[in-house]
Amino acid sequence: MEHVALIALTAFTTFCFLLIAYYTLYPTDPQIIPSPLHISRSLPEEEIKNLPYQPDFFPGARDVETEYGSIRVYEWGPETGPKVVLIHGMSTCAMTLGPIAKALVSRGCRVLLFDLFGRGFSDGVGDLPYDIRLYTTQVLLALASSPLSWTGSNSLRLIGYSLGGAIAASFAVDFPHMVSSLILLAPAGLIRSTDLGLTFWFLFKS
Repeated sequence: MEHVALIALTAFTTFCFLLIAYYTLYPTDPQIIPSPLHISRSLPEEEIKNLPYQPDFFPGARDVETEYGSIRVYEWGPETGPKVVLIHGMSTCAMTLGPIAKALVSRGCRVLLFDLFGRGFSDGVGDLPYDIRLYTTQVLLALASSPLSWTGSNSLRLIGYSLGGAIAASFAVDFPHMVSSLILLAPAGLIRSTDLGLTFWFLFKS
């Protein structure tokens, strides 16, 4: 009987050790990482006024709830004007394209901007790679959230800055019938992980 008890105890201890080791070495990432918008709503009014990027920075703000998390979208301008989508860069938010968006609206355009996942007031995605598939899906979700039609033939113009340039170029290749014109501002490419240096890999993988 002592032999049986010892074997059972050893098996149970080994199982517990392996279980703890697995979740220590391979922690489960959260599916959705809440954006600063969730925190800013609870801040005092004076603190909100001092934020460089405020929730109402642009008119026409809306939060689009998706299975990937919430997307902060801005859309304004004449409903019958030419439609322009602006996509910002990797380490910025939609705010950086504000001057261009406002100038386009003053010329009669309808503009749509959104914060990329994990930037600005959009939630982060914790359990999927930030690759072109995710970004293309986000563009489509932002377009589909509009009360207006953005997906017809030659229905929109695309402007992409930095990483947004790569996203815009890829979108234009995938949906050429939708894009009537494409403007790239200091466009960046999508980099293979094998091309990254050791320091860059350590910083962004840790």
